[in-house]
Amino acid sequence: MLSVKINLFFQKALYLMLLLLQVNFFNLFGSPNFYQMNSDNSKVLVLFLVTISVFIWVPIAITALFKAKERSKHSFNWLIIGFLFCWVAVLFGSSSVYQISLRKAFNFSYYYPIVAYFFPFAWLVKSDFSFVLKSFKFFAYFELLILLIQDLVLSLSGKLFLSFDPFGQQMFMDSGRIMAGTDFLLLACFIIVLARKLKHTLPSYLEVLFFLGLVFHLLFFTKSRMLLLLVIAILSVAIFFNSSKGFTIPVRLIFYIFCFVGLLALMNVLIAKMNFFSGDRAASGQVRLQAIAYYLNNLGINKWFGFGFTPYSDQIGGGGQGVDGGVFYTSDVGMIGFIAIFGALGVLFAILFLSSFVRFLRTFGDFSAKLIVIVYIFGQWISLSSFDISRILIFPIALGFLIGFKEFLNSRENVLDDS
Repeated sequence: MLSVKINLFFQKALYLMLLLLQVNFFNLFGSPNFYQMNSDNSKVLVLFLVTISVFIWVPIAITALFKAKERSKHSFNWLIIGFLFCWVAVLFGSSSVYQISLRKAFNFSYYYPIVAYFFPFAWLVKSDFSFVLKSFKFFAYFELLILLIQDLVLSLSGKLFLSFDPFGQQMFMDSGRIMAGTDFLLLACFIIVLARKLKHTLPSYLEVLFFLGLVFHLLFFTKSRMLLLLVIAILSVAIFFNSSKGFTIPVRLIFYIFCFVGLLALMNVLIAKMNFFSGDRAASGQVRLQAIAYYLNNLGINKWFGFGFTPYSDQIGGGGQGVDGGVFYTSDVGMIGFIAIFGALGVLFAILFLSSFVRFLRTFGDFSAKLIVIVYIFGQWISLSSFDISRILIFPIALGFLIGFKEFLNSRENVLDDS
């Protein structure tokens, strides 16, 4: 059908453009005007492209999407619909409570509808998963290569040749940390590891180099403790289960116990070495604890929703006097930060989130594959909000990949082979 082929062509083009925007064109160039439209703190261009993607997808996919047979295949449809419902409800609630126009409330929350990209992306994944996966891996490899070259140049000359957005520049000036692209690379690590686990194959040399380069970059230049812990946890689970394949069940059980204890000990050492609550960066861990207490104490501030899309930034970032400038960020406390904004609706959404993943994981891969998904998805509940503006596009892409893995790996198509 010609219309399907045309739609597929445009969806592929939009997907590639969205990946370019997510990595800020690999930070090779940029300008203040561009960063106002696309950066870690601005997703105007992303929302524009997602809107186009949804509109050109609707005419051809809406009929199939809402068939009972098709709906059962997509585990996350109601999760995304529920999220959008919560956003609309809090949008109107914020407008009423704070006596601001709907347009102003929308300006504070315009990026949330980006999660709707799940629908056209899931269709694209179903249509050509091989293209989606290979393109994503190429972007991840190139992004990490550029960052590692920057690491080398920075070590030798102390200079930056990459163009970071205002947030990235501020982070580098304040602490010498390079934060660009890290959430994207975490997703890439998750996808590559999961693909290999589901295919029951060992990683390629290129993938091993990617893992080593990512750990090196996160450890010495990004210095993001939560990101590093998640990467190490994902890789550890994969290695842990691969190492026990040839063992008998009793030996495997003993091996699992020893490895589990060893992994806990390793995580404990890493947490201590990374100074979560002591040392030079103790304030960062302490302010998160204070932020959690502050947000939990104010969950019912607007009855059925939390802070909502408040025009008063000091209200949602209040408290914590004398620690980290006295500023809290909902993006730093994972799911609690999300619930702080959405209140009771956020709690209901978290329950829907859990139930959706329980249903999905029941028929998804073996135990090790399930555990990798749990580590990535729910590990971010602790400190990295999936609904923060910088990660909002990554969330529907991650869900789309899970749909792709489930549908295509259950069939016998060889879409996960390396190009």
